[in-house]
Amino acid sequence: MSIDVVTNLAELVDEFALLREQIKELEQKQEELRYRLISSGLRLLVGNKFVATLSESARKNTDWKKVRETANIPQSVIDEFTKVSQVISINCTAKE
Repeated sequence: MSIDVVTNLAELVDEFALLREQIKELEQKQEELRYRLISSGLRLLVGNKFVATLSESARKNTDWKKVRETANIPQSVIDEFTKVSQVISINCTAKE
């Protein structure tokens, strides 16, 4: 691998990690703003450029582990309907 490629990859790593940090900060800010909008108690909020409509709905979550345990479903049946896929994760940490 040439020095140019390594340098370019180093720059990509730094850019990738910085972007992730920015996204994390933006997501935090989004959650804070979301909380403030919900706390207003209003369902229609009008800004200068956007309109926000708050709606409420029920969400169902099934604890499939407990269903399996309660119904005594064998692991082989679970395996038959379990889809496995390969994923690649990238973790970034600051250099010391």
